[in-house]
Amino acid sequence: MGELPIPETSDFPRRDLGEDTLTRRRRVLDEDHPDTLRTASNLATDLSALGQAERARDLAEDTLTRRRRVLGEDHPGTLRAARLLELLEATRDEPDIE
Repeated sequence: MGELPIPETSDFPRRDLGEDTLTRRRRVLDEDHPDTLRTASNLATDLSALGQAERARDLAEDTLTRRRRVLGEDHPGTLRAARLLELLEATRDEPDIE
């Protein structure tokens, strides 16, 4: 079952939920578990959408490194992580909103 998108206009704290989920998955499943890596990528996307580009890029870079090591260069999850980082790098000069 996929993760449910939470609208940005929601009162629900999207970033906090993502960070809590990632913390729990790292603790329960391990930092390199595929579900943990997927959660990290989702959080990086959310952070970027919330204007926290630097944090998003850092998390996406770490996630890509882990996916390459765990899943291999040609795994679809690794390729998606590489594309996410590429998109985040394209916004490097945009200031963070906080």
